Amino acid sequence: MLDKNPNLTVQELYDYLRNYCDQPPQGAPYPNNNYGWGRVNVWRSLQAVPVGIKEKIKEDLTAEEYLTVMPNPARDNLFFFIHSNNIKDYQLRIYDITGRIVAEVPFKMGDRIINWNRDKAMLKDGIYFVALNREGRIITRKFVLKY
Repeated sequence: MLDKNPNLTVQELYDYLRNYCDQPPQGAPYPNNNYGWGRVNVWRSLQAVPVGIKEKIKEDLTAEEYLTVMPNPARDNLFFFIHSNNIKDYQLRIYDITGRIVAEVPFKMGDRIINWNRDKAMLKDGIYFVALNREGRIITRKFVLKY
């Protein structure tokens, strides 16, 4: 979806995916605790996204503009959204409330959206921080894990 329109915000991505879910009749009414908003239909979502023109992202981004953590609070999976065209060399680390490194988030060069599962790091419920280190500049965001 970001290849088709790189200007989409995190909220717009979420809205497209939610609004174009398949909602089988056996799961009605929606949303519910079994099916949520329905089955994600990425193809329908992608067809609905308007084509965008790639804009240059300013380099003096605030932490909120540069790194987004969703959902927050999270249960199992977290998504880290990195809003930059220049994402060649960076490092993501998770810290606990005491400042101890509890996990390093693996990624592939060029990733802009990173899906991370807390179970691999065996983290308990609590407050954590993700730090994005990019060429010596560190951006930190707080998030909460709870079941």
